[in-house]
Amino acid sequence: MERESQLRAHLEALAARDWTDAVGEKADGVIEDIETIARHRAVIVARLRKKAARDVKTLFKVDAAAAALLRQMAERLARADERAIEVYLEAADFLRALRADMAADRGDARTFDDPAEMAAFLRQSLGV
Repeated sequence: MERESQLRAHLEALAARDWTDAVGEKADGVIEDIETIARHRAVIVARLRKKAARDVKTLFKVDAAAAALLRQMAERLARADERAIEVYLEAADFLRALRADMAADRGDARTFDDPAEMAAFLRQSLGV
């Protein structure tokens, strides 16, 4: 019985806690990880394109049809990876927006309805 009341008290304390800061800190790390993955994939795509271009050039001397096929396959792979990169970056942006919404719900974050007001705030903050 005592153990149950201790557990209940602990759960009530957890439910009453403001998790915004903890979630915001985790979100920052996850956003950073997602963007790191996207940057690495972008490097891989650039390398793929370069390597494919060299291979196509070499293969074209031997078989033009095979070179054209290789070019198409490499382009498809690169486009697929570029779409994946876009998804990663959209996920990072979504997490940023979610974190901002959570901060706004707390009332300590400045929000803007007017783009000109936001631009003025950013200029002032950056000292521009």
